[in-house]
Amino acid sequence: MYDQSNTIFALDIGTRTVMGLVITDEEHPQALGVAMVEHSSRAMEDGQIHDVEAVASAVIKIRESLSEQVGFPLETAAVAAAGRSLRTETAEVTKDILTWGELSREDVAAIELEAVQLAQQTIIKNQPAGGVNTRYHCVGYSVNKYLLDESTIKNLVGHRGNQAVCSVTATFLPEVVIHALYTVLRKADLRVRSMTLEPIAASALVIPPDLRLLNLALVDMGAGTSDIAISRNGMITAYGMVPVAGDEVSETLEELYLLDFATAEEVKRELAVSTDILFQDVLGQENQLPVAEILEAIKPTIEGISQKIAQEIIALNGGVPPKAVLLVGGASQTPLLKEVLASQLSLAPNRVAIKCGEDVYKVLRGDLSELSGPDGITPIGIALNARNKSMLSFRTIEVVVGNTPVRLFNLVAPTVGDVLLAANIDPSIVKNRLGLAATAKVNGIFQVVKGTPGKPGAYQLNGNKVSLDTPVKDGDHLEVIPAIDGEDAVATVKDFIPEIKATTVTFNGQIVTLRPEILLNGQSATSRTKVPDSADLTYNENITGRDLIRIFGGTLPQTGHISVLANGKERQIHRNVHEIWVNGKPSHLDRRLSDGDEIEVRSSQQKTTLRDVLTSEEVANITASHCITVTVNGQKLVLPGSTGRVLLNGREANLDESVTDGDEIQIQSGRKEAHFFAEVFNYVPVDLGERPEGTNLVTLRNGEPAEYSTILSDGDELVIQWEKDKGY
Repeated sequence: MYDQSNTIFALDIGTRTVMGLVITDEEHPQALGVAMVEHSSRAMEDGQIHDVEAVASAVIKIRESLSEQVGFPLETAAVAAAGRSLRTETAEVTKDILTWGELSREDVAAIELEAVQLAQQTIIKNQPAGGVNTRYHCVGYSVNKYLLDESTIKNLVGHRGNQAVCSVTATFLPEVVIHALYTVLRKADLRVRSMTLEPIAASALVIPPDLRLLNLALVDMGAGTSDIAISRNGMITAYGMVPVAGDEVSETLEELYLLDFATAEEVKRELAVSTDILFQDVLGQENQLPVAEILEAIKPTIEGISQKIAQEIIALNGGVPPKAVLLVGGASQTPLLKEVLASQLSLAPNRVAIKCGEDVYKVLRGDLSELSGPDGITPIGIALNARNKSMLSFRTIEVVVGNTPVRLFNLVAPTVGDVLLAANIDPSIVKNRLGLAATAKVNGIFQVVKGTPGKPGAYQLNGNKVSLDTPVKDGDHLEVIPAIDGEDAVATVKDFIPEIKATTVTFNGQIVTLRPEILLNGQSATSRTKVPDSADLTYNENITGRDLIRIFGGTLPQTGHISVLANGKERQIHRNVHEIWVNGKPSHLDRRLSDGDEIEVRSSQQKTTLRDVLTSEEVANITASHCITVTVNGQKLVLPGSTGRVLLNGREANLDESVTDGDEIQIQSGRKEAHFFAEVFNYVPVDLGERPEGTNLVTLRNGEPAEYSTILSDGDELVIQWEKDKGY
């Protein structure tokens, strides 16, 4: 048994006709009744209601007819608004989500709503200066893309990241259009069950999701407007409208043949089914003309309509024609229209097709004979779309946000999110921001001190905490409690270095505790010193004797100096008269100290020697022998050079002798001497034996003939031997 609770009453209020359809609200819906009424006058023009009373009268006739067909009163209706005043805007928002954690459905919904609000603000901003500021209501939106850290992703829910991007295409209607529809239904004793747009309803039926990968254009041609929807890449990407359709043809017939509008409408309908048409003009004269003659006369009008539709299709489709065009609506049956539109879009004639109501029998059971034509698509689409629980509704409810009343015209089950959209409140206002962290490198390792988390805000509906998708009803009171952002971290040295190991030693009989010095950007700091962001902190827990002396004495005490003359020039030599002892043994300043060590500073017994006075280069020159090494017939031979020496107060001395104040020192560096080939015979006895008959003595240096006066170099290979005389 069917009643109002399990059925859907759909109304298609068109410029010329009102069509009604009742279907069952079940998985496989069935048509229970169909009705159609023509307006008694031109109560609507270009899809806009002009005479509310006249349109309401037609709706009452539909309601009464269908109530009788289905056997119960109809109280609610699903309707669709024409696309004449439609505004579509694409907007994109970017959100930093590093501190959000795992994204919830509510987080993603908030991002989407923020993008819709941005689109709404753009439309308001772009209204003509000095004109009436029209209030627009969102009647639907679709997500174009999500990005997570610059990579495309299908769904943000459940993910974490640094940055999220959401792009939406949102559709808006002026409030005046919604009010007009609301008033008509109220006068017909009907409430609005849901509302959609005519191109949305038609496209949902003619271009279902599995066809939206194709680049198609849907044109819903009524009497006053031609609504357009474009599909590509798996979605409906654009909606549009041109204010020309079937009425332009009727008006041309009125002018050409002096007809009243009703007669012109009858002639227009006959063009598709007759070969000759008999009609009477306003002068009472009978006329009978061939259809071909009438078509030739109205062809310029048809071409003008097609041209405007083609231009809008190309503009909505990014400047290029689509792959095919699907026509629906009563005016799509206008002769020549398909062919002319295909030509203007540079498409083959078979790429422009008319879709009829009978094409949807597979999704809707029952007798649809009255909706079998292309004008049956939109009412069927409205009815089927109303089964979607997220369809737009035309209920008016008022919710107080804070102290401000906000009126909603939107969803079947309006939610907190819809209230925020209507009130132009950013839904992310309840999302607390983590305070900025302080960062530093501690001995080269990156560390972070977090800011405070802050306190999240909340939505409270009638005093109870709710979420964005919580339904609202008339008279509700919504409080939006903004989040309190976290405070930025104010870090001290102790936050980065909470504890430093101390070393306790005995220094010159006194127990002292040593703590490593902390450097902040190169400057000494304490545990309470504030640390700026990106600072560099360094410390070393390895305490040495040098650190101990620096902390308690600066440096080990030094004597004055002693002066000497080195090669006639004065030199001053400074030396420590104290040295460091650790645990009773001499040590060095860079030794690491341990807990319990005993450190003493004692007088030094160390004497000053010539080696202390001379530079390292001078010592090297004195001690070097400056010899060279050669090989003679394969045997190594060292040829000595002159060695350096040092004179202390005129006598030769070794480097470890002590010096005193006023001593005179002479430094004589060694040098490499020139060695001749002949010197080899002085160092190596070369036994050549008796000279064989017919031979000569040959001397070679590195394989080349050499004289006794040839100068030798380090590494030379020498050969001395008898060789047979070639002339012998």
